[in-house]
Amino acid sequence: MKNYIFSVLLIAACNSALAEVPEWVEFGRNENATFYANTSQRTEDGSIVKMWIWVDWSKPTGPKKALSSISQNEFDCKRLMYRNIAGVTYSGKRGTGTVLEKGDDVLHGWHHLPRGGMWQVACGE
Repeated sequence: MKNYIFSVLLIAACNSALAEVPEWVEFGRNENATFYANTSQRTEDGSIVKMWIWVDWSKPTGPKKALSSISQNEFDCKRLMYRNIAGVTYSGKRGTGTVLEKGDDVLHGWHHLPRGGMWQVACGE
């Protein structure tokens, strides 16, 4: 009986953990990068949406030569604006390799968000 209860608890824990696996959806690609959004962990508060964005660059970029970044962003769907609120850049693709930089970027403020691409994924309109 103890083995049965342990098995049931283990299965429940695994199912719970699987529910937390991010669902990364590709929403854009160009010659410089491929863009993904974590749609499974998207949150809304009125017109403000929070969502994680992952970028894989085709070649090393920036002063630290990053190949990927994962950042949490806020989107103001009414004002067509967005801002980065936290992020990490990596030396390898798909969030692998050495962490090159991490922190929050809120102080850089809001930026215009053109319709399509990120706006379409975040705001769903």
